[in-house]
Amino acid sequence: MDSMSFIWEGSRVFEETVLPLRIKGPVRRRLLFPVSEILQVTSYDKKTIFEENKDFYIKDGDFVVSENTSMNIMPYSVYNFPEKPQTDPIPCKTGGYLFFTEGTYIVDRQYRITYKHDPSDFYVPEKQPDKLPRFKKKLNDGSPVTIGVFGDSIAVGCNSSKILGIEPFSEPWPIQLAMAIQKKYKSEVSLINRSQGGTTSGWGAENVKAMLGGCDIDLAIINFGMNDGVGVSVERYIENLRLIANILKKECYGCEIVFISPSQPNPLVDDAQYHRDRTPFMYFLADEFGDSVAIAPMNELHNKILLRKDYYDMTANNINHPNDFLASVYGQLVFYTITP
Repeated sequence: MDSMSFIWEGSRVFEETVLPLRIKGPVRRRLLFPVSEILQVTSYDKKTIFEENKDFYIKDGDFVVSENTSMNIMPYSVYNFPEKPQTDPIPCKTGGYLFFTEGTYIVDRQYRITYKHDPSDFYVPEKQPDKLPRFKKKLNDGSPVTIGVFGDSIAVGCNSSKILGIEPFSEPWPIQLAMAIQKKYKSEVSLINRSQGGTTSGWGAENVKAMLGGCDIDLAIINFGMNDGVGVSVERYIENLRLIANILKKECYGCEIVFISPSQPNPLVDDAQYHRDRTPFMYFLADEFGDSVAIAPMNELHNKILLRKDYYDMTANNINHPNDFLASVYGQLVFYTITP
């Protein structure tokens, strides 16, 4: 069991994260599944192990922080403060301003929980078995493969503990993906990541030729959309992806493609756009290219997760960047989508 174990399979979840935030009363957090048994609770850096019935307990399947705990509890007044900050003011839909950081303040106050749960009807992504036949054949044959990654800061891996420079130094999800492929299929994986933070699908369409053109890649993983949330129509977004696919098909002979539908930003951000209208159109786009384009529906999966968990439990900057747990879910979903 590790960070690439699919959260939608089996009866265990590995290192799901929570942020103990005190709104009022006891600090009680719902996990992705109702807990039947706690296996381990650690600090985010995994250096400290916490004790059941001393630091926390389970009540009706929920994780509850004890009053005499040694765990850090964040006051809600720190998470959502009334006064406008001097730097990086992020308006909150419910009033005031949201805490924002590109440092470690939030993850330093999150905890990793590994636990067992009873069977669940949680969302299972579509497997798309007829997609990406060339790439899947190479994996089945144990042949070397080259994967190109092209997207925004989430594809870069921003705010992973490795990039933040803190333990446990979890790699960005594209590297975790490459390692998982090598481990399971014995295929040597070459990874080319040309992603850049702050970019949009329009930037991707304009720069894909310069970034990946001529590269001998077997699979391109395209992850744009988070920064398209304001002012970019569905039609424009899909057309940008279509341009990216057409250029890759021309510039990288035999290349197959996975488009990742964007995860959600913090739903409390005043101008957050939820991207819920894009994923169905992405499937239609994939069908235009036959079996050579697949969709990794991160948007749908994240929406299901958000029915159970709060956004602040799985973010590193509190606005749009995943922490180690949600980043690993990215890797899991792409792994599930692209492998036989």
